[in-house]
Amino acid sequence: MTEHSTQDWRIRNAIAGVAVSSLLAASFIPSAAAAAPTAPAQLASGASTSSPAATVEEVGIELPEGLQSAHDSVFWADNEACASFSFASIDGPYTNSSSPVLGCVDGYVAFLNKSEEYYVQLSEDEIDGDYTRVMFAYHDGDAWTLHGDFAYVWPYPFLRTLTNATGPALEQEMEDQLLNAGIWVPNMNQLVGPNTAMWTSNEPADSWSRQDLPGQPGVSAEIRDDWTIYRNLWSEGTPDMIMDRFGNYHLSVFHTDSSVETPSECNGPIGDYRIVKSAELGLTSNGEKVKVALVSITEEGIVSHRVVLLPGSATKSGELCVLNGWLNIDGHGSMDPTIMSGVRFDSKKELNSFTKSVAWQDIVRFAGSLQFS
Repeated sequence: MTEHSTQDWRIRNAIAGVAVSSLLAASFIPSAAAAAPTAPAQLASGASTSSPAATVEEVGIELPEGLQSAHDSVFWADNEACASFSFASIDGPYTNSSSPVLGCVDGYVAFLNKSEEYYVQLSEDEIDGDYTRVMFAYHDGDAWTLHGDFAYVWPYPFLRTLTNATGPALEQEMEDQLLNAGIWVPNMNQLVGPNTAMWTSNEPADSWSRQDLPGQPGVSAEIRDDWTIYRNLWSEGTPDMIMDRFGNYHLSVFHTDSSVETPSECNGPIGDYRIVKSAELGLTSNGEKVKVALVSITEEGIVSHRVVLLPGSATKSGELCVLNGWLNIDGHGSMDPTIMSGVRFDSKKELNSFTKSVAWQDIVRFAGSLQFS
């Protein structure tokens, strides 16, 4: 274990590994995309064809029985095709009844091919599909069929972390992804979900309970009743992953029994952080109270956000490498200070709204409940 091993490094490498395996799989599996319905003539030209801001008079219904939503506001059109959708009806690989759906409209269903089995397959190195991007099915008038094997469309929360685009420019990037996948709908956000930083639930939990983190011996925390903890068995020394009720990768904890010396000088990466919101916890590090903080990160020109644990004396802003060391927990080894990453709020209003939300309160409660023995 090195001083600068970080959760973000593992996530980036995991995503890269999944993408490579997806490309390999795609080269051996015939694509159904050629048989999919085509959009208007603008699709071939690359011209803008949909208007996210336009009002489309569609009526939504509740999800058909057995389907799980990917976020709080899944749109499901009130028509025979959408009402008939089920994963069992799709003739193709990489589908699972527990894969969360993003929306159904105009003959398309969007879904995330990550299921309860995903993390088991991850640990056993059996992944041969793309579990990080959006997949699609289309209705040909008689039945549902998988629209290709790999559409390579990022959902909004992840797309935001790859660009500084906001507003109409970000909507255009989503539209370009769909056009490249051969998909056109009048209102794309009804299909692929809302343009927001996070899709986690903002509803209060019915209850909380203390649970041990299976991959972090001696560590426990209070968990919402609709969260699920997965031990990542992919390799030794990896964080436990806490998923929200939609199956979104929400929080993580990575702990080691040994104390790790924090370097006195930064050696990289180049970038800066700024604390947006923080709350003091009962934990101590080197005799100081620890705080949980939402921080804004600027790295190589890209702005993103993380939730980290910091010593109480941490400055309001500073060099990014400060966040990428290890946080000593007095008497109980060290932990990766990052407990949530891969998020970007694209306006001050959106950022302020999050700091007042149930989701932020849940994170503070979770961090404050961490216990080490």
